[in-house]
Amino acid sequence: MKKTFVLAGLVSLLVGCQAEELEVSISSEQMISAASGESEYVEFEAEIGESMSDVDDEKRATIKAIEIVLGKYFPDADIETKISSDSYRIEIEGELALSSSIPRSGAPWFVEVMPQGGNNHLVRLMPSGTFSAFKSEMADINFMITPDEFQGVDFSIRGSIGTVTFGGAYLNGEPRAFSVLELDGERHRVSFKEGIWTKTGAGFLFSSE
Repeated sequence: MKKTFVLAGLVSLLVGCQAEELEVSISSEQMISAASGESEYVEFEAEIGESMSDVDDEKRATIKAIEIVLGKYFPDADIETKISSDSYRIEIEGELALSSSIPRSGAPWFVEVMPQGGNNHLVRLMPSGTFSAFKSEMADINFMITPDEFQGVDFSIRGSIGTVTFGGAYLNGEPRAFSVLELDGERHRVSFKEGIWTKTGAGFLFSSE
């Protein structure tokens, strides 16, 4: 049975190298299910665009080209464009995979659940098998909108099973060099921003024990 979690609050994930905001809401039950091989998907909402920029005919052509590429790589997503004289926004709602293996089709990113021995799994946002082609097509439109492979991310984690171990992140707004979070049924926010997280997949170790 397909289950979902929410990937919400993205700003410029797909355009402009790094996201300004990227939030993933995930539960321990969903991670356990994906680790066991069940088909899991994320529901996501994204907003991309520019402000304080003249939207002339050339910019409108660029926006249209972006829409076409997004439609190709997110074929089941709802895509809505809002244009004014000095800004544009493209809003996207769709799904990403949550999987222990790299998807070879579908969206350019997915949430990986990688076995680490026993009941431990590394959970992180990673490029999928379609990312290289997606990056190339976006760069062909304009090299300034070439997306970065890795993105800083906020994980909104909820569950009553297991622990989350991480380093170099913020827990509910407080900086932590290293922390072990006991899941207690409440929602906790673990934020990985800038620095190393623009060079490698941001994530945490989940233990279901």
